[in-house]
Amino acid sequence: MNEMKKKSGKSGNMIPGVIAGIILPAICFLVILLVKRNDDPLLKYLSVVHSFGIIPKLISLCLLPNLILFFYFIRLNRLKNARGVIFAMFIYGILILITKFAGP
Repeated sequence: MNEMKKKSGKSGNMIPGVIAGIILPAICFLVILLVKRNDDPLLKYLSVVHSFGIIPKLISLCLLPNLILFFYFIRLNRLKNARGVIFAMFIYGILILITKFAGP
């Protein structure tokens, strides 16, 4: 019984994985926007990016750091945290679908 508690306690909680899986791509998105824009205001640059219809592609690109985070949690045997990262990626998948079909 003690052995089972030890294993289940080590697998972690899903909430930190979800939070990290949502925040990391958002930070990546902001960094890309701040690096790629010239001297344009941020909202103007976002409207230009939206008019070209590349926001879904940009969001997909920002999900790549979640892959590293997922494998990091797997390596630490924090399986529920890794599951949280996958859940966050499904949330981003829904966001990508919404932006793709509601695009220009």
